[in-house]
Amino acid sequence: MVRYCYDNIREHFLDRSERVLLWGPPCVGKSYLLRNLQDSCGGSYVTVDLTIDRDFRSVLSKSLAEGKSLCDCVSEFFGISAETVKHVLYVFLDGTEILKDSINVLLARDLPEHMALTTSRIDYFDIFRIGKENVLVPINVSVLSFCEFLDAVTEGAELSYTDLLRAHSQNHRPLPGLFDDELRELFHDYLLFGGYPEAVLQYKNSKTDLTDLRRVHGMIFSATIMRYLNDAPADVGTLKIRQLFSYLGEYAEDCRGRFHPGRIRRGAQADEFQKEIKYLTDNGVLIPICQDGEIHRFEIADCGLLRFTANDYDVFYNTESNETLPEYFYLNYLNGVLYRKGFPVSVRKCGRQFFLSDKDGTVIFRHSLREKTLRNQNAEKDFSKKEPFSVYMLTDRKNSGQKSDHNIQYYFLEQTQF
Repeated sequence: MVRYCYDNIREHFLDRSERVLLWGPPCVGKSYLLRNLQDSCGGSYVTVDLTIDRDFRSVLSKSLAEGKSLCDCVSEFFGISAETVKHVLYVFLDGTEILKDSINVLLARDLPEHMALTTSRIDYFDIFRIGKENVLVPINVSVLSFCEFLDAVTEGAELSYTDLLRAHSQNHRPLPGLFDDELRELFHDYLLFGGYPEAVLQYKNSKTDLTDLRRVHGMIFSATIMRYLNDAPADVGTLKIRQLFSYLGEYAEDCRGRFHPGRIRRGAQADEFQKEIKYLTDNGVLIPICQDGEIHRFEIADCGLLRFTANDYDVFYNTESNETLPEYFYLNYLNGVLYRKGFPVSVRKCGRQFFLSDKDGTVIFRHSLREKTLRNQNAEKDFSKKEPFSVYMLTDRKNSGQKSDHNIQYYFLEQTQF
């Protein structure tokens, strides 16, 4: 499965000889990328999955308690000289979140020159809070983008849809009608099934059977929840974490995308859940949507899990019955793209209209509840440091005898993904 972030990982790890940390929620493919990296290293390596290799983990904990380093531990455990471990050997550690606070002790001591780690708990790493990022290069691994989804489900086809999108994006021209219709249906499916690799592979194998997709989404959701419940810091309430995800399901199922005042449950406000929201947003599970510097609402980071929390498996794109997706799926996707690109998303309210704005308060989008259209409100703004927001536009589906629908313009979509 092609991952576009892999080139960035290779550049830092192999070309620049930097240590890298792959971080992101559970089940997004961090271990898969680590295996690809070890296959490309071209030298001697050791790979340890700390979540299942108790023997090595026990030796490592003992070594750290005795004041030794990771180099010393690997040297003793595998019978390799310490100099070889430090200067020659490639060391891959998977699942470092199991070490909890001990990871900072490990990073403060002698490290192999060639080292790659994975974690689902970036908040454990103090080096990113105290300005020592040169120890490791953090690279976020998120769910598959729409274009990665296209590559996965059309693998082996004569025509590459992503190449087609790229070519038409460069000329700002719409796609031919046949491809446009097919890509719109694939985009619907992507919003329904989400970008977790296991869900995408299940969709590829059986595009019309939702039973197994329920199971896969349930497994991913359970793994995500249990990971963050079991490893929650002392000041984070596990009951409140469960309430947050329960709220997400109610928000998606009952409100159908209407903007929410931030209530978690009756009588409780979002500011009572600040630590829990920060805990989950810092680790890439939730997307915070702010208003005037305060949490306005939050959304789950993947459309597939949003669908699972809402139990919304009856909504399936069907051209014959003219079923369409609720708008919150599109807004969730849009917010996710912006957030993963480093744009803090906020909303500004004015009567019946809501605005998505940049962090400096400049209005970028208007969302009219009546017109249900996102319009670019600031095409002349200089976005030289980041890609222009004008590539993100929700438009009505062309009139083809079907119910009006909202979608990303595909000849702009490429710019949101590459």
